[in-house]
Amino acid sequence: MWGSNDISWKHRSVDVDGGGILKMWNNKTFNCVNTEEGKGYIVIRGDYRLDQGGRLIHVEIINVFSSCAINDKRDLWKQIGHIKSSNDSIARCVVGDFNSVRHSSGRRGIGHTRVNSS
Repeated sequence: MWGSNDISWKHRSVDVDGGGILKMWNNKTFNCVNTEEGKGYIVIRGDYRLDQGGRLIHVEIINVFSSCAINDKRDLWKQIGHIKSSNDSIARCVVGDFNSVRHSSGRRGIGHTRVNSS
């Protein structure tokens, strides 16, 4: 993989603690047309080869590294909503680290304040 001309990549640092996004793809099966970056995400757009016959599908992959802070999360999802509304007919996948926990007991290792749901 490393050192191969068949692999391309895009990186975005997200926070000062070393968190970030690394997106890699195989150039034999995916042709990157363009990329877009924002606070907490990278968008990769391109053509994915469906089979050996050369059939292609245009796709958009949004890689997310979400903050734990609720206001930052809201801003991130608002931005992703704008990306989606700019081209609603494309095949799209949103993947990544959403930093979401179901119960407050799952929030370990970060400074946080209690949020009331009332």
